[in-house]
Amino acid sequence: MRAFVAIAALLVLAGAGAALWIRAEGEAPSLETPESMLIGRAGGALAISLADARSGLRSLSVELVDGDSVRSLLQEEYTKPLPYEFIKIGLTRERKELYGIIDERVDAMVKACLIEEVERILGMNPGRTPLQAIGYKEFASYIHGEINLEEAVRLVKRNTRRYAKRQFTWFSKEQGIVWIDVTGVHASEEIFRLLLKALE
Repeated sequence: MRAFVAIAALLVLAGAGAALWIRAEGEAPSLETPESMLIGRAGGALAISLADARSGLRSLSVELVDGDSVRSLLQEEYTKPLPYEFIKIGLTRERKELYGIIDERVDAMVKACLIEEVERILGMNPGRTPLQAIGYKEFASYIHGEINLEEAVRLVKRNTRRYAKRQFTWFSKEQGIVWIDVTGVHASEEIFRLLLKALE
């Protein structure tokens, strides 16, 4: 399995893959985002799903303050490639080892009071979006008595592994990535040395 980093003037980590693509290549991948649901300039803010009130408010504030739509800003500003030469580096790890690391991480999060954190969030009456995150939605089901603790933990591990697999699929299609196998390597300093060696 592979995780993704890219080095330019700064280090960009896995979660910023789509944003990095836009900034490096000057074009956006085909993604289903709140912004992609906007319809034209005039009705942009109202065209967002009513279930996503936060994005609607952001879009409306852009309309009122800047006199332009989020769609227009994305097209004019965020699809301009940055004036840097990007070096893309992917870290690959044997899948069984990666899944073992994921399982250990989930167990550690549960011991570190993840359930209590979810209980606090539920007590704040959050909207739908925060509870869609992996780890939150499964333990919310446990807290509501829909599943037992063992099942909640199993689902978090499974869903995290599936998410890692989707990341692998996404970045395996990206051109120009230098892949480094870090199977068996866990110290961040050693991984960084391997990264620098690959750039020599």
